[in-house]
Amino acid sequence: MNFGQKLKIAISDNNITQKELANGTGLHVNTINYYISGAQKNPDHASIEKICTFMNLPKDYFDTKIPENYYAGVGKRIKEFRIIKGINAEEFIDGTELSLNELNDVESGVKNVSKLTLYRFQQKWNVNMTWLLTGKGDPVKTTFQNEENTVHVLGNLTEGLNIIEDDIKSSEEIMPPMCYLKDYEKDKLFSLKVGELSRREREYFGLQRSDYIIFLLDGKFIHKDIIVMRHRINNSLVLKKFNDNGRLQKTGVNLHLFPESPKIETCDVFMKGLVVSNSISGGNTNATYEYLGRVVFSMRIYQNFDRNNLKSGFRKIKKGRNTRKSDVPTTEDVSRNSQADFNKDDVSFGNLTVDKKVGRYIRLDDDSTTENNLDKDNLV
Repeated sequence: MNFGQKLKIAISDNNITQKELANGTGLHVNTINYYISGAQKNPDHASIEKICTFMNLPKDYFDTKIPENYYAGVGKRIKEFRIIKGINAEEFIDGTELSLNELNDVESGVKNVSKLTLYRFQQKWNVNMTWLLTGKGDPVKTTFQNEENTVHVLGNLTEGLNIIEDDIKSSEEIMPPMCYLKDYEKDKLFSLKVGELSRREREYFGLQRSDYIIFLLDGKFIHKDIIVMRHRINNSLVLKKFNDNGRLQKTGVNLHLFPESPKIETCDVFMKGLVVSNSISGGNTNATYEYLGRVVFSMRIYQNFDRNNLKSGFRKIKKGRNTRKSDVPTTEDVSRNSQADFNKDDVSFGNLTVDKKVGRYIRLDDDSTTENNLDKDNLV
């Protein structure tokens, strides 16, 4: 399969047009067409990198060469993975270019397999690409797990909550069980680890270095919710607080990061047809940022905390949005900082902080302070 054929598949998989790809990468639409038709067979490295970045593809996505000393082991591990997961051959190759006979040759070490095919296996079956190629690590990609949900590890915010320049890489870090609510769809929860924070970031979001934030993919958001977006050119992530300033109907949605950062207007954000609570759609396909999801949970774990005492979840607390803001306590007794579902109708969220000794509930979504003590026995 040549570059043009793989590019055509990638465009189809990302549900975009050639024109949208051209606009997002700065390439001419005719150039994209030449690639696909085969009229231009050898795109330069910079063009390939722009295409991979815009469509959020691994940088070696179009490199189909697997070293000869690898592919016999790759085939063996593909078969091993199928057996572990109980997947039959016909089901496993669905959506790929492989036939049953070709899969048999791959698993027998007779035939090589393209990286494109392996990436499709990874996307569909959550198989660990590193393990497939080298045998190192676990067969399944690292996730956060407990008996209720699974949270996929997306990566680290290496520069605090600001836009980061590095590519997002999957994390191999193992987390203890988390006590978030049962209502979220487990395949839509993703996690990021907070990096170095500026003073203003700490004050604005109440987070500390190494805290974990969990966001709900494509979750609807309302005024003052915190959302995660991806820069569509450099593939960096950015965390922002949504603020409509009461002007949503007239001038569009304003998205703010921190007091010192510039505003980002809705027209700069591609939201895949998502609507906010007041039914106003935002963004366009040529936007710089792509909306990923709404932050619903954050977690803080201290080394001296007894993880065996973690509860399996919080009881829901019905509470309005007329409460007040408080800084997250910095005492070593604080075990976690999470967000709970307060109002199912408008998908409203607020922060919970649970003390090891006494459950303490603190809202962080307005401008002054309210605290309620919770009986630990009422936590479920």
